[in-house]
Amino acid sequence: MMNEGYVTVHGKRFHYTWLRDHCLCPACYHPNSSQKIYDVSLSPLPPEPTSVEEGAEELRILWKEAPPHESVFPIGWLLSHSYDPVPGPEHQSALTMWDHPWLEAHPPEHFDASSTSFESWTRQLTTLGFAIIRRLAPEDLHHWFGAIGPVHTTEYGDSSRVKPTPAAKDLAFSDAGDSLLPHTDGSYRYGERLLQFLYAHENTTVGGDSILVDGFRVARDFRLHHPNEFQVLARTPIRFRQYDKQTGYLFKHTTPILVLDGPGEVEAVYYSPKNIDWQLPFDQVAGYYQAYSLFSQYLNDPAYQHRFRMESGDCLLLQNFRVLHSRSQYDPSSGYRDFETGYVDWSYVAGRVEYRSIDSQEGP
Repeated sequence: MMNEGYVTVHGKRFHYTWLRDHCLCPACYHPNSSQKIYDVSLSPLPPEPTSVEEGAEELRILWKEAPPHESVFPIGWLLSHSYDPVPGPEHQSALTMWDHPWLEAHPPEHFDASSTSFESWTRQLTTLGFAIIRRLAPEDLHHWFGAIGPVHTTEYGDSSRVKPTPAAKDLAFSDAGDSLLPHTDGSYRYGERLLQFLYAHENTTVGGDSILVDGFRVARDFRLHHPNEFQVLARTPIRFRQYDKQTGYLFKHTTPILVLDGPGEVEAVYYSPKNIDWQLPFDQVAGYYQAYSLFSQYLNDPAYQHRFRMESGDCLLLQNFRVLHSRSQYDPSSGYRDFETGYVDWSYVAGRVEYRSIDSQEGP
């Protein structure tokens, strides 16, 4: 159905300006790279169609240009690219926010390294924020993880071993078996949205359970019950700091603990008690401590925690900007605890998932 300024296809409206800009002909759109050639600034706005024909499979538009230009759009392509109504936030669309009772009622699946498909474990990773791969041989770890995307190098290299270390320079490496509070890694570095792996080489100690918390679920409930304190954590940047004598770096990064997207939904949680550096104006300190303490109580509440034990060959994958991880205290004299951790930029995971979801006949 033609209207002034737009056309309606299967109940979805498309502006003529948008349609001309998205012409799929080889002169306007490079088919091999799926990148745009057409320059919208070179044509008058709004473009004027001389004819519009909608068939069962395609929409044809002849534009009033010199010479006349024709655009042909597959109906399926148009519907998959519809912006009417406005699409919701992509990062929220597939989320399942969980707490302990929810996971008790819906136990997460564990995936065998030799038989699982990429689609299977990434589906759980993108919905729950974590996935566990079982029976992954240590000699296959780096190849398996590196196949997801380029490994994100940190001050510790491509990966680091998390095991008891005398005179450790980080609490995670303490040889006293200290517990770790829920946290996200690397909060002291700039703007990192990472996929993290935690691989168990050996875990024979008494204690040392792994604990996960869905930061998005906690933030949602915190916002509901403590809206003022939620706004404090979302609007007040706080500094995270890492003084590393071992590698010779002093990292500082300032960010709100709760990062919101344009519509105001939480898109990232950055929280690390061992790295927080209280550089706030005097008048903000008391109110911030109140909000921070309340939020910390939520994170430490067993009702929000998924607690389990990792065995040798288990590999935990998690969204480091959503799911916080911690460990319980363990007895270092009762056995040995040797883990390894590393990262891939989340954009590679999201990009691979998006690429595999494209309909090959309709294109991106």
